[in-house]
Order: sequence, then structure tokens, then C-alpha cells
Amino acid sequence: MEEVWAMKKDLPDFTGINPVAWIVRAERFFEKNEIPSCDKLQWVFMSMEGEEAMCWFYYWCEENPDANWESFSMALIKKFGALSERSTSNLTLQNQESESKLLKVTETSHEPNNKENSMMKVIETFVEDGN
Repeated sequence: MEEVWAMKKDLPDFTGINPVAWIVRAERFFEKNEIPSCDKLQWVFMSMEGEEAMCWFYYWCEENPDANWESFSMALIKKFGALSERSTSNLTLQNQESESKLLKVTETSHEPNNKENSMMKVIETFVEDGN
């Protein structure tokens, strides 16, 4: 169990801010530690911080019992990306573009592993472009 908590330190907490960047960091953590897809949401659970993020995650999991990393990532961006609308219109546009890019990946990829890999590439490109 100590190994799990030591690894947990490498996975950043999600507090409800900047979901795209958090997803990219989580993907890097999953890849580095060879976390199988079926275990990713358990790790996500340990990373939720703050009442809003924790409550949302709990209820989202209840409503989506067959959820996977991909559906979670898109729901996270949809939920917490929308919070940026209160800040600036530029951030709102960025969140809408990121969601649109992720939807395109979902529509064009048909194999489960390709979806996850393609989504990661889109998110990395989005972050590298500074959007």
C-alpha cells in the first residue's frame, strides 16, 4: 500500500481548475507507471480535491457505471472547462475548441486503444499550442 501512496504523489490533484492540463499530466502518469485503462478511474478518485470536484466525480460515476478514461476526460472538460466562462471569453473559446477537438478524435477513432492514444495526442497538441 505504501507503493500506491508513493506513486500517488506523482499524480497531481484535480481541484476543478484547468482540466485539459490535468488530463495531460494524468496521462503521463498513467503511461510512466503502466496503469491499465481499467484502473485509471480509481486513480482519478484519489486525485479529486475540493468539494465541488469530489462531489461531481462521485455523482458522475454513479450516473456512468460503465465509464472509462475517455468518457471521464470529456465529461471533466465539459464540466470544469465551462467554469472558465466566468473568467474570460478567451478561456471559454479555448475550452470549446478543446472539447471540439476531443469530439473529432472520438468520432474518427474506432479501436479502443487508438481512441485513447489519439485523445492524448490531441490534448498534448492543444497544451503545446498554448491554447
